[in-house]
This record gives sequence, structure tokens and C-alpha cells, in this order.
Amino acid sequence: MLLNGFVGGSYQSQSPLADYERTVNWYPEQIESPSAPTRLALYPTPGIQQITTGVPSGRAYAHYAMEGREFAVIDTTFWEFDRYGGATNRGTVALGSQPATICSTGKTGGQLMITAGRNVYIFNIASAAFARVAAMNGLATMGDEIDGYFLVLDSNTGTFYWSNLNDGLTWQPSVNFANRNKAPDGWVSMKVASGLIWLFGTRSSEVWYDAGTYPAPFTPYVTEPIPYGIAAQFAPAVADGVIYWISATPNGRSTVCKSIGPNHSVISTYALSNAIQGYSRRNDAVGDCYTSLGHTFYLLSFPEANTTVCYDANTSLWHDRGTWINEESRFVSWRPRFHGLAFDQHRWLDSETGALYWADESFTGDVDGRAIRRIRTPPAMFSQNQRLFVNSFELYPEIGLGNAVDPASNPQIMIRISKDGGKTWGNERWKSAGKAGEYSTRCRWDRCGQGRRMVFEISVSDGIPWRILGASVSLAQPPAGISQLALAQGTL
Repeated sequence: MLLNGFVGGSYQSQSPLADYERTVNWYPEQIESPSAPTRLALYPTPGIQQITTGVPSGRAYAHYAMEGREFAVIDTTFWEFDRYGGATNRGTVALGSQPATICSTGKTGGQLMITAGRNVYIFNIASAAFARVAAMNGLATMGDEIDGYFLVLDSNTGTFYWSNLNDGLTWQPSVNFANRNKAPDGWVSMKVASGLIWLFGTRSSEVWYDAGTYPAPFTPYVTEPIPYGIAAQFAPAVADGVIYWISATPNGRSTVCKSIGPNHSVISTYALSNAIQGYSRRNDAVGDCYTSLGHTFYLLSFPEANTTVCYDANTSLWHDRGTWINEESRFVSWRPRFHGLAFDQHRWLDSETGALYWADESFTGDVDGRAIRRIRTPPAMFSQNQRLFVNSFELYPEIGLGNAVDPASNPQIMIRISKDGGKTWGNERWKSAGKAGEYSTRCRWDRCGQGRRMVFEISVSDGIPWRILGASVSLAQPPAGISQLALAQGTL
């Protein structure tokens, strides 16, 4: 009988007995065909391939792509990359403790603005001239662009500034600025989305827009502040006109929100909100967005908590991503960070080394040549606390894929079984997923034992594009009056 619920996202409740689901380095996709044999499948998150060689190693701070050009801030250097990863040093910036930002006025203005180490720098796209803007020295926490104006926020004073139109070299900070007066919490973060300027306070936020007025072109879009502030300055990210961020409220609530225009909604689950609230630090979170294979993903990486969580805007489900450190038997936060779509490739920087990566679902390795470990922990089988006797468990992966690098390899699937809802686990048991072309392979484990809350966790790490379609169990001696089908489908 099929185990409905075996394929799903991450949801680790306060009590593992309530729900202990976890999906790492897979994402669920809804099968849209009404005649398909399964409604959901687990598909692999992308692997990476390093592009750059010879670039000095350093911490990554920002990444930006536009019209066949690609730029990055790594340590104190502003780099430009070509399609093949060739790097050109375009200038030197101040070293900061927070991420940098890069934005552009496009072909009309012909400039890029970089904020780094609280300074502003302008790069001329045509001439490659690079200069620091002295008038903005020490005023730039982050920057963005709207309608030809460069914008800078100083989170120390809660002030945002704007440049002259299409001229990032000319600023009048004593004239062209705005401060908050609608709420006591100052602005600490800023992001432009769908022609609106989001100005986040610590407890509430405002949305402004370009009204075209003189002398100040910007004015509030809505009259009252939005009752969600921000918990992490660099968590906001934008995709498809939607802005995502970690909120903070006056009553201490911390959730993940999204907004289309001024309309906002909470997208984090209770389980995720509880996890975020429990991190020793959450204001260091960095947000990224990208779209691939029809899915729009919002990633949140928490460096100190060593965790990366990901929201799929198409399914509204969360999953986890991580880099597996085999010698320590643990996940760390996913090291690729600061996404940029350049040369028709999803390209990322390594958060630790600054290396440039190309990420794609066809790649099956992680950073430093590490294997990608993928885990699915489904909900527990439970029926009124009665003892369940499981003859066998069978997994339905796409079998017989083999390994493109080593066609003779024999990819393995590992299973762990918990009989008490995830409190304790048995030893791993391995099964072959079939060598290349062995399409009749079955992944079945017999003599699975008995328990009142049975959990079947699977994990894989071989370098193939693992896809999971579901799982089933065969039960023996069901409780009187209860059918095996009801037990397997969790309908009791």
C-alpha cells in the first residue's frame, strides 16, 4: 500500500511525535497530469561546477549580472567575470563585516553602484572607470536603484539618500534624503521590488515610490506603516516581482513574509518560525532568489546557525539545503551564495572561498568535489498508538540511472528505521538502485520490525540525479477492525 505523505517538504514540529518531516537537497514537485500514478515527486536540487581558476581566495560579499556582464565583490576586490570564468580586477573597495550590494542604472545611466564597507563606488560600464564617491563616505549600509536614481540606506541613522538622476557620481546628502517619521523604529534595510521602495524598520516597514515630484521625488505609497519589520538586514530578495524577507514585530514574533506590492502575507510554517526563533543569531541571514525548471526558490542562509532553508513559491513547501561534511558527519549551510543569472547560467559564489560556480540539476557534485547527500524523513506511521507490524518497505526511485562518470558503479540507497517517532534509530541498511540500464531493480527492505510510530528515513549520496516517486509498506496483523489501506494512507 502506498504511503501517502512519503513525498513532501520539511516540517519539524516542536515535538517530533507531532511531525518530524525533513527533506534535504530534494524539493517536492506536484505532478500536474490527472492520470499520473503519483501526485508528488522528489526532484534533486542542483549540483555545482566550479568556473573560476586563479582568482585569489576570499570571502564573497556580492554578485550581480546584467546584459552579458557579471560582477562580484570578493574581499576588497571588485571583479568582472567573462563567460568562462576569466576574472578582471576592476577596482578596490573597503572591507566590510556585512554583505556588499551591486546595482545598475542600465544602458541609460551606464553605471554600476557598489556599496561596501559603508562606502559608495561607481563603475562606468563603457569606460571601466572606477571611483569612490567621497560625499557618501561612511553613509552606505546598502544600495539599490529605481527609475535611474541610485538609492543608499544608512542603517545607523535610519536615513535613505538618492543620487542625481542617472548620475551616481553626484549626490547631495544634505538635501536629497529622507528620514522616518511615521514610527519610532528607524529604517535598517531597503529593497526595491516592482517599482516600489521597501524601507524596513525593526518593528514595522514602509513602502515608498517615485512620484516624480520636486525637489523630493519619493513619497510613501501607503499612508500607514506595515506591521512587520525586519529581523535580518540582508535577508530580502526579489523574484517575479515578489519580495521575501524575515519579519520582526513588536510582540516578538519572527516569521518569513512575502509581498506583492504593499500586500503582505506570512509564508513560514509554525515549525520553521519556531526553529528561526531558536537560533542564537538570525540577523546574519542572507537571502537569495532564483527560478529554475518552472520553480521559484527563496533561500535563507543563516551563517552562525549553519543552516539553509528554501521556500518553493510554486508549491508553498519548504525544504532544507546543505553541504555535507563527510568527515564530520554533518550538514553545514549550503556554501553557494549570492546568485546571479549570467550567460544563461545560474551562477553562485562560494561563501567561504569566493569561487564562482555554475549550478545545474545535471551536475551531481557539491563544493570541493564533495558528494551531495540527500535525505527524506517522512511522517511517522501511527494508528491510535497501536503496535504496527511491518513486513516490508519498498521505495520507488527512478532506478537504473547508473553514474555517468563510472557506468559500472552501483548506486546505493540507505534506510534508517525509527520505531518511536524519530526518538531513536536503527542501523543503516543499504539497497542497490540499479546499475546503468538495470531498470527492473526493486528497492525493498524486508523484516522491518514493529513499533507504534514507525518512521522510514532514506538517504543517498551517489552522483546520480536521484528522483523519488513514493514508497509503500506491507503490514501484517493490523489491529482488529482497521484496514491495512487506512493504516498506510494515514487516514485514521
